[in-house]
Amino acid sequence: MRKRRRRPNWPYRFALLVIAGLTLLYASVQAIIGAYTFESIFYQIDWTTAIISSLLDTTVAFWFVCVGASIGSFLNVVAYRLPIGRNVGGHSSCPYCRLQIDSGDNIPILGWLKIRGRCRSCRLPISIQYPLVELAVGLVFLAVYLSEFFFGGWNLPGEAGIPFSAGGLARISISVPLAVRLATYLFALGGLIGAALIAVRKQKVPFKLYFWCLVPLGISVLCAPDFIILRWRDALPAGGVEMRLDALVNMLCGSVAGIAMARLLAPLLYPGF
Repeated sequence: MRKRRRRPNWPYRFALLVIAGLTLLYASVQAIIGAYTFESIFYQIDWTTAIISSLLDTTVAFWFVCVGASIGSFLNVVAYRLPIGRNVGGHSSCPYCRLQIDSGDNIPILGWLKIRGRCRSCRLPISIQYPLVELAVGLVFLAVYLSEFFFGGWNLPGEAGIPFSAGGLARISISVPLAVRLATYLFALGGLIGAALIAVRKQKVPFKLYFWCLVPLGISVLCAPDFIILRWRDALPAGGVEMRLDALVNMLCGSVAGIAMARLLAPLLYPGF
């Protein structure tokens, strides 16, 4: 019997080329911008510093995308298992035959393309929602990196950050407040994205999902309110009892405003929600 020839997986290969091309383009643009903004003692283009800076910046940006896509993969599991009462831990498996997915096929975005969107065992289709959510969360993390690190966190609550200056991470001072804010917000943002994935399916979002995604925010606010919460009364001392009370008031007002906005927009965006 003649063995059937396997077709090349062109979408998977094309995705690899796109990732490589975008990474190279990002590094090239960073190097060009940095070369014309770094100062040289001879008033010439400092390509050495620009290239080193661009490689560092590209590595960190790529890391943010990978972490975001991995968290997006986990959020897919949370959105699928949590409403039906299943444990979110354990290895990823096919939603139909429950066979565990190999580690090589479980790579965010690329794994779905590698198996051509079908389970290797039962050959039933796996929803395109999985790679799309992974890509979306990866891009969200990249957007956070580009906006917050490049602007030094100037648009985040707390002390003002440094103004924008091209040249990548080599010209940016990464402070402890900025790192704490980013870690806290990304954790909360990931949990809220998982809740949104459950809500758009018209399923009830478990309260414990909100609880666990907002716990780090609450701890950060109470332990270091001057890192997280924007002071609306300048006379308050940083880190004092009154500052922490203000932080609780801010959290309460933000929660009420968020719930009210959701109640108003949900019927318009999702009729019958």
